[in-house]
Amino acid sequence: MIQEISDEVVSGNSSSKGDTALFMGLEDGAQTFSFTHDVQSNFAVQANDSVLLVNEIGAYEGSQVQRVDDAGVYFFNITANGNWTISVE
Repeated sequence: MIQEISDEVVSGNSSSKGDTALFMGLEDGAQTFSFTHDVQSNFAVQANDSVLLVNEIGAYEGSQVQRVDDAGVYFFNITANGNWTISVE
């Protein structure tokens, strides 16, 4: 099997609706990840299939600081029924 990185790599902010696979370019160091979700259902965000950043039921707005060891492109798996946003600073 071969995994290729999508040509659609975002940096900083992203928004959409529903389940999404997202490739995001990140710098190394401490990063603040902020999230919103506007529907009363499950909202989960997992980075690189190993780091669970959010797993909430219902509308959600929150943030957390996460250390990124290596700058590069990271894969985010988003489970959502409603509109969502991700912001990284």
